Amino acid sequence: LSCSHSHAFARIRQSTMQHPLSAVVCVMLFGVICRAFEIERGFPTTCGNPAIKRKNKEKAKTKKVHAMPHTWIWHTGLWSESMGSYPFCGGTLISRSLVLTAAHCVEKTLECSDYLPKGVIDMTISNYSSLYVLVGAHDYTKADLSRQLRRVQYAVLHPEYIPIILLNGYDLAILKLQDDIIQDETVGPICFPTKHAELQVGASCFYAGWGGVFESWSKGKELYPKSLREAEVQIASDKDCQQYYDEEFADSNSCINTTGRNTGYGDSGGGIFYHSENDDQWFWYGAIESSAPKALCPFTIVNKFQAVQEWVKSTAMSLGL
Repeated sequence: LSCSHSHAFARIRQSTMQHPLSAVVCVMLFGVICRAFEIERGFPTTCGNPAIKRKNKEKAKTKKVHAMPHTWIWHTGLWSESMGSYPFCGGTLISRSLVLTAAHCVEKTLECSDYLPKGVIDMTISNYSSLYVLVGAHDYTKADLSRQLRRVQYAVLHPEYIPIILLNGYDLAILKLQDDIIQDETVGPICFPTKHAELQVGASCFYAGWGGVFESWSKGKELYPKSLREAEVQIASDKDCQQYYDEEFADSNSCINTTGRNTGYGDSGGGIFYHSENDDQWFWYGAIESSAPKALCPFTIVNKFQAVQEWVKSTAMSLGL
């Protein structure tokens, strides 16, 4: 397979009006100026700017590498008594009380064999496994002072999520925490952009997680790190993913090139992060849905941002930011 690699640049559709909260990207990349990448009105504006700055790592372009502690302060791990003593999925903090994750991650804890509840699901009722969100952790096995554990009060699954149809593009959920997180240097939300945000094929993004990794010496065995890993990935064309996923790749999906940096079990639900260099802010650009087993596929499926942005916006507002 020949992967489609366009010049790395990001183009953001110009807003029809000047937004007072806009984070304008003015970086010149291959002669293209990236236009406004704006924070959605009503969402936190103190966001996406960790106190500890990530250092560029060339190795992150070819493999999952150890992240610097507390550089991905919006990344969360999901915990449930029914899933074991480790973060079985990832998530992204978009306010002090809301987390975006994959719908199938929540589904695992609902224990509903015949149907999925619609609307706002109370996750504290007795016949559901308790679901918790861990924030501020680097090594999830260490009980350091930066850790904050919050129980999930409510969950809302995207109404078009269909469990029996893999990769239908709406594998997304919003979690409402029982208690707000305490925002500090090690914990804080990422910025949530307006619907005009659009990255071109070849644009670089990042993801982080405690998900499985394949090392050259592991002989094909998936290993599970205790400390957070990260990888730099690129937006790929839909055609690239269609060659691997056939009819399962929906128009509401986006394709990410993760050659050598594949997501593993435990990374689902984690976010795709884009950096606005001019304003030094990070933005959420979708959640990881799935990837092929045993790192055989060089592509990972994520939500198409434009397909879910309006639902995230309206649901977040109704739950309360």
